[in-house]
Amino acid sequence: MRNHFKARLQACEPQFGLFVVSNALQNAEALAGSGFDYLCFDLEHSPSSTPALHAQLAAVAGTGTACVARLAGLDLSAFKHHLDLGVDALMVPNIHTPEQAREAVRYTRYPVDGGVRGLGGTMRATRYGRDKAYFAEAAANTCLLVQIESAQGLRNLDAICAVDGVDLLFFGPPIFAPTWGTWASPAIRRSSPPSRPASAGCGPWASPAACWPPTPIANAISMPAPAWSSWARTWD
Repeated sequence: MRNHFKARLQACEPQFGLFVVSNALQNAEALAGSGFDYLCFDLEHSPSSTPALHAQLAAVAGTGTACVARLAGLDLSAFKHHLDLGVDALMVPNIHTPEQAREAVRYTRYPVDGGVRGLGGTMRATRYGRDKAYFAEAAANTCLLVQIESAQGLRNLDAICAVDGVDLLFFGPPIFAPTWGTWASPAIRRSSPPSRPASAGCGPWASPAACWPPTPIANAISMPAPAWSSWARTWD
């Protein structure tokens, strides 16, 4: 088992994808054949469910398009359900502190790897028991994306980046506006992070980063954590 989506993140390769808020498996199937690197199924802001997502994952299987699930929050049972479904990555919203980031990592890992994830047997992630190496390789192949969407999160950016097991930081500049008591004002938009190519490189401990519009390259930018930290200080 090898998580190619995670491997490309670690190599700081840009990946292009879409958020999916429909729970129709036909939409997922059509999008998966359209050349995107990944689809992010939004369980935070859509009426989706675990059975609906299971059908969508089955529709995407074999296309080469990675599947990311954005959860509604930091909830152990949701982590367990969706990892057992075999998604390529989990995105967790509203991570404000390194302690929350470490808790998210614990939810993704089995006790032997320092986590609290419950052990399942014939689940989709193990190809219903056929993947005998799944449990031993799970920690290395599980991919965790954390969403930074508050002033507190930006202040803690370096510490969150340093948490072992956090693979990517996701930024949505318009989402920050309410934490400053406004609604995506022009000033907030002007403060959005600069676009830089993945060739800028990632530091030895840095988490790559993705950014939601209004940046020209959405959900695809990999940047070293010190660069994001420097940008974040302009918000505070």
